Amino acid sequence: MKLVEKCQKLESYPTHSSERFLTVYLNTAPTGNQPQQWKIRLKNGMKKLIEYSKAAGDDKQVRQLLNIQKQIEAELDNRRQEFKNGLVIVAEDSGVLLFFESLQAPLPNRFYWEKEPRLQELKELLRRYPAAGIIQVGHDSVAVIDTILGEIKQEVYFEWNADNEDWKEYKGVAATIREASSSSQRERFHDRMDVHRQRWMKRLVPVIERFKKQKQWQELIFTGEKSLASELSREFQPMKTRVISKNMNRVPSHEVIREVYSAGRA
Repeated sequence: MKLVEKCQKLESYPTHSSERFLTVYLNTAPTGNQPQQWKIRLKNGMKKLIEYSKAAGDDKQVRQLLNIQKQIEAELDNRRQEFKNGLVIVAEDSGVLLFFESLQAPLPNRFYWEKEPRLQELKELLRRYPAAGIIQVGHDSVAVIDTILGEIKQEVYFEWNADNEDWKEYKGVAATIREASSSSQRERFHDRMDVHRQRWMKRLVPVIERFKKQKQWQELIFTGEKSLASELSREFQPMKTRVISKNMNRVPSHEVIREVYSAGRA
């Protein structure tokens, strides 16, 4: 199940007045010489919730929190190789983990023990880092980066074939746009670019439309050759689009992501 669908399912999860839910937002990014400082923060956060329940004289909730903590520790042990910059956990008071996701996006450190899952921070993350396609546009090549919550899910590269005037897809290729296969092909392409720009665009738009529908993108972000990126973005209005006025066609993908999300939002 895709992350957005998991979030939607969690939002509509049925709750009852007698239940409690644990919601944890945890910053798991390595810090200095203490790369697993987050484990201490998790332990301390759970300890405080347990102490609050003890002070309220609610032994049932103490048992529930201790059981949930046990389930979380087991899941952490199973996924110890997966951690990124943030961790979101939602659990029922029965100990069932409803949501357990390691994310690339930065997170605060917050712990909630309430009558329903606390999803405000998760919704804010999805608003700031929605499912989006980053389209790196070159004169004869295009790289498509599928992202959500600041994380790269897939990268696909397309190269314009000047002989049959169509796009050729390369799966599993890094998103850094490569040079065309030969200087003569590049020269031929640029000589004919003004003449065949509309055909170039007409063949590319349905390719991106296919990805947009398949990946359920909520935003398209265009970078690369400025005039081409701007012109291409207009083909997808009124969908939310952005044009980053910076050519990053040979920049590593993780740096492209960082630049895109530090450039500010409209």
